Parts: sequence; structure tokens; C-alpha cells
Amino acid sequence: MLRILIESAYRWHCSEDQGIRFWSTGSEQAGNALFNFFKGTQNPSLEELCGFLAPLEGPFGFIVDRQHTVFAGTDKVRAYPIFYVQNGEAFAISNSARALRDEFGLSETDEVSLLEFRMSGYVTGRETVYKNLYQLQAGECLIREIGHSGVHCERYYRYFPKRIRSDSEGDLIDELGQVTHRIFGHLIERAEGAPIWVPLSGGLDSRLVLCKLKELGYDRLQSFSYGPPGNHEAKAARHVAEKLEVPWIFVPTRHRGFRTFFHSSLRKQYWSFCDGLCVVPNMQDIQPILELRQKGLLSEESVLVNGQSGDFITGGHIPAGLLEKAPSVSNLLDAVISKHFSLWLHLKTDDALSKIKEKILRLIECPEDRALNREEMIALYEWWEWQERQCKYVVHGQRVYDFVGLSWELPLWEDAYLRFWEDIPVSEKFGQRLYRRYLQKYNYKGLFKDFSPTIWIWPGLSFSVVAAAQVVQWVLGRAWKDRFYNHARYFGHYGPLYAGHGLKYFLRKAGEARNPVSFYADTWIEENGLSSRI
Repeated sequence: MLRILIESAYRWHCSEDQGIRFWSTGSEQAGNALFNFFKGTQNPSLEELCGFLAPLEGPFGFIVDRQHTVFAGTDKVRAYPIFYVQNGEAFAISNSARALRDEFGLSETDEVSLLEFRMSGYVTGRETVYKNLYQLQAGECLIREIGHSGVHCERYYRYFPKRIRSDSEGDLIDELGQVTHRIFGHLIERAEGAPIWVPLSGGLDSRLVLCKLKELGYDRLQSFSYGPPGNHEAKAARHVAEKLEVPWIFVPTRHRGFRTFFHSSLRKQYWSFCDGLCVVPNMQDIQPILELRQKGLLSEESVLVNGQSGDFITGGHIPAGLLEKAPSVSNLLDAVISKHFSLWLHLKTDDALSKIKEKILRLIECPEDRALNREEMIALYEWWEWQERQCKYVVHGQRVYDFVGLSWELPLWEDAYLRFWEDIPVSEKFGQRLYRRYLQKYNYKGLFKDFSPTIWIWPGLSFSVVAAAQVVQWVLGRAWKDRFYNHARYFGHYGPLYAGHGLKYFLRKAGEARNPVSFYADTWIEENGLSSRI
């Protein structure tokens, strides 16, 4: 049995010609190129498909039905998820994980996947929380022929730093400037005059996005920020917008409003729309985006352009420990787990960590006793984070815009940036050294070299927490000060994101929880009736 299920809510497009049914989403140019490829190639092999996809620029997702053979693929950052069921002779593929689960009555969960979900907020590899339900990974394609029991999957792309360049820093900065300029020039061409909205935090990445669009003369720009009133990110963002003479809107996020939204049917609809049965939905900007849409400020023709994930691609996520400790697989595993599998401290038992380490090693295709040099260790770390956290969780945040029916762009995930940054030496990437020096040289309108705002996590009156913490340290010591800060987060910059669970529940769990996603992961498991499986 071979089935294709396409959910209309995700706005995929269907074309038919020469006995081919072709569904796609994302880049129209990529979609047209793919359709022409299948029309002009009789029964392409997996090798031929990979060869065609490798230079194709995204974002895109596609599923093809051609004479009882199914082809499918995602772009290099998995911008549009694709799921499939493989159980013996049964095979089905869809843009909706829930459609497949319901169609096949899947109920058996994967123990390790549920553990990953609770510890990191997403499921790694091809798995989802349900057995026999899988996801295509970033830069992956598949072929499934009727009458054949197996699914043939192949990675045509991996973000893996390998060909390290020896160019001078000055030459690299100049080239980075040229690459960045071209990326935004192409973005402007695709926008075709539509209003571009930029979520502005005042940080380097969103600042760069707005500056390049302004520099290149795009005249339909709107910026906006959100968060609790008086937050320091919004203050920095407002300064940037005023300096660039770009309109700016602030959408306040308050505890009461977020709590109401969190317990609404609309939030549950959003979670069902975008969780893919494998990832905690992004909750940071869904409420502000909905408010802008409901007020009629954010029109249907608008294009959202954010700075995700400039901090990763430019080297900002390389742990200092990987440069300080001896290169080894053990230290690599410790770095991955410390950063990515720590949503709940009580889950980090010896048994759980053993299962997580085993899967990490399988995914990075690295035996535990392999000897590594420092460059290899860091390359494996960046590969893992690109494939898992960035493409499974961070890029997945674009579902917010899909949910409200808006177009979007991710300029700092363009293929040209992937190609440039994967060849940059660790010495130039660590701490975003090269990126920051490029921005200082660029320094558009004095917003990089001469502007470095301090971003406190205590907005408005909550800044008094800092003084109170100093008193606690003076009276009780450093450990109690840290504990005080941990419990005061409810009133900090991300405070409203905890409000859905209430102050009493937060205080009871704060000592174990890493951030709001910790609470969301457990809530998702409970709402999906999976608590008894853990």
C-alpha cells in the first residue's frame, strides 16, 4: 500500500503533467525547477536526485507521485517538514505528522524519543514520538517504489565544516560583505515590493537584517518588537529603528494576556498545527504576531524577515569548553548534552544519559573510541547542532508565520551563508570574531561599531531583583543568590512565557527547570495523553 496525504492547511501547491503529480511549497523557483526535472528525467535514481538537489537553493519541500513511485525531499535546513510511515508493506507520506498518525491509528510510542522530547524539546534523527512515524531530515530525500518494502533515503547535504580556508581576515571580511549584500539583494527581488516586517530585538542579527534592507533602498519596511513593558531589547530596537528612520511598533507581552492565550483553544490549534509530533512549538512571538494580525496592522501581503539563526551560523554557539578541553568523543558528548539535553535536571540520570549518548553517536556516525583532533570535534558539534536543534527547533519557529498565513524569508540561512561559514576556521568563528569584525567595518549608520547596548533580563521595576539578589548573597552566600535569581525569573524578561503555568507551579518547579520550554515539553506530553508512557 502506498498513500500520499496532503493537508491543505499547510498551503502546498499541486501540479500535474505527463502522469506526474507534484506537490511543493516554499520557493516558487525551486518548485518549478524540480517539476521540470521530474518531467524531463525518466525514473531518476537516488544519486541523480541528490545531484540535482545539491545546488538547488531553498527553502522548499516536495512530494512527487510518478507511476507508483514516490519521491520527496527537504531543503538544506528542513524549512518545511515532511513525514512518512513505514511499517512492513505499508507506506504513506504527508506534510502532516498528525494526519499519518490518525490514518494509521498509531499509538505505540518510542521510549527514547519521548525522553529526548522532555530533555531537549525535540526528537533527533528521523524519529518522532511514535514508532513507525518518521521525518525527513535537513538536506535529505527519499524514493519509495511500490512493490518494494524499503524506503531509500539519502542525505544530499550536511553542514559540516571541512575545507578550512587560509585567506587573510581582511579578505574574508570583504567576501562576507559581498555575500551578505547579494543575499539581501536577491531577497528584495523576491519580495517584489510587498511590505517587509522585521522582528527587531536590537541584537546583531536582526539589526543587520534591517540595516541591509534599508541600505539597499527598500522603502516598504516596518519593524516591531515585543516582550514585557520596559524590556531592554525593545529599547535598543527602538533606537535602531529611529536611527534608520524605519517605523517601529512595540507589542507588550504581559502575564495575564499570555496566560489567557495559553489556555485558549487557539493556542491548542497552533500546537497541533506545528508540532509535527516531534518538537515543542515556538511560543515567543506567536501571541504578538496574532495581535498584529487581529488589529489589521500585519496584512496578508506582508513578508516576515527575521535574523534566525545568525548567531549559530557565525560561530556563536561553539562551546568554550571544546577549545579548552582535550579533544575527545567524551568531551564532545558532554558539550552536546550540557547545552541541548538539560530542560529538566532530574531527568539527567545515568540510564537516561546512556541512551542519549548512544543516539548522538549513531547520528554523528562516530564510535566512542575514535580519536579526534580539535577541528574534527568542533565540526561534529556544529554538524549535530545544525541537524538537530537549529533545523528541528529554531527553523521550525517559522511555523508561527505559516499558522497565520504569512510569507517569510530566512536570509541568514541562505545557501550562500551555509557555503561561506562552513569553510571558516574555528579561530575566526569562535565568539563570532569574524562576524563581529565584519559588522564593525560595515557599521551602517553607526549601529555596530559605535552602538553596543546592554541587554538586562530584568525589565522595568523588576530590575530591583538585582539589588535584592545582592542582599541575599551578602546574608546567605552565592548559592542562595543563584537560587533567588532562578526563582525570580517569573518576573524577568521571559516572565510572561512562564505565566501559562502560574506562579505557584513555577516556584515549585523552578529549581529543576531550565527555561519556559521545560514546562511546555511536559504540558505537550500531558495534553497528548502520553504521560503514562514515560
